[in-house]
Amino acid sequence: MNKNIIVFILASLILTAVASATVYETNKVYDGDTDNEISGVSVIGFVCNNDACTSNTRLWANTLSTGRDNEIILQYPTDLKSDYGYLVYFFKPGYVPYKVSSDWNGEGNVGPYNNYLYKIDDGSAPIEDFQLSKTQVETNEQVTVTAKILSPRVNSDDIEFIPAQLKNDYYSDKVKVTLYVNQQAKEIKNINMPWDTEQNVEFTYTPTDAGTYSIQIQTVITDSKFSDPYIKTEGAQLNVDEEANPEPIDTTAPLITIVSPEDREYDTDSINFEITANENLHDAWFVIDGDTTQMNRISNARFSEELALEDGDYEVEFYAEDIAGNIGRRTIEFSIDSDNEDEDDDDSSSNHRVKYVEDKYYQNKYFDQFDKTESVTSVNKEIKQKSNLCDNEFYWIVSIILVISIIDLIALIFVMRKR
Repeated sequence: MNKNIIVFILASLILTAVASATVYETNKVYDGDTDNEISGVSVIGFVCNNDACTSNTRLWANTLSTGRDNEIILQYPTDLKSDYGYLVYFFKPGYVPYKVSSDWNGEGNVGPYNNYLYKIDDGSAPIEDFQLSKTQVETNEQVTVTAKILSPRVNSDDIEFIPAQLKNDYYSDKVKVTLYVNQQAKEIKNINMPWDTEQNVEFTYTPTDAGTYSIQIQTVITDSKFSDPYIKTEGAQLNVDEEANPEPIDTTAPLITIVSPEDREYDTDSINFEITANENLHDAWFVIDGDTTQMNRISNARFSEELALEDGDYEVEFYAEDIAGNIGRRTIEFSIDSDNEDEDDDDSSSNHRVKYVEDKYYQNKYFDQFDKTESVTSVNKEIKQKSNLCDNEFYWIVSIILVISIIDLIALIFVMRKR
């Protein structure tokens, strides 16, 4: 025989032996209700380290899935990884997972095997311990509604190990819980319930009118693993009386009093904005030149804020919001001319004396000798006459003194010559 042919045969045998060093298990998955093949089924496997497989490791590093022809081939190690064998899970959204135990080892092919995924025909989330905090209330008095919801499924097979990857979506069921008042839905809670669990739910409701109310809690499974779930309902009657002294609703806007600024011209560019109100305020602000400025709280009904502005005319809109949310508004106009300062009085002016004469205070204090009924003109004339008289007396006195001095000088000269 040709040596090359012998080498080829030996190589083929070796490759075949290597390829057959594990167990290959062929699987197909079917819908248990329709008996149709299912695509897109995932498979996850675990090596069990105890009887319940609560201690385990992954059998395959990745999650496997059906491929061509809706078929999946699982490959098991030649040597059994654990004396407790393996757990393998087949799962797909909308179906209850299928779990199988396995202890394949050695080499070769096994199967094919058919696996079935099912939906649950019916089911419900039972309601227990339904309660109203009160069965007799007044209008606008809050009522608390509580109940305990039981999961739709129990762990009938006493499965101790549920993979974390499957717990929330496959070994739990979604339930919608609704509060109904007189057959009208008021509030909805969506909960996810693992097997053999219960959850407490709580709703609140405040009736505004007197009368008799039907209060109910309703549950329905919304999970697609259930083909025909049915509704559970529990309820009680609530009697509502008119409130004895209903609190009036505040719909009146607060009344604003503008403390500052005033309706006038200011000669400073720093303006204080301040308001008060006839009731406690939640907030206050003003709008000027399109800009909104929040005001600082001085007291519950008093707010202020200081702002620097340029010269010009302004209109400011004040807003005040009370505790009930009502908003009052008030507007004022003012102007700023920071260059307009009062000129000082000129004490040296010719009218200075007249100003004092015209002032009643000074007339009374310094000019009592004048008749209070005299006009300012007559007063001025008398002041001028007295001033002229004083000037004439001064000239006469000076003249007399000069004459006497001249006579004394002449006499002295005469005496000196005689000697």
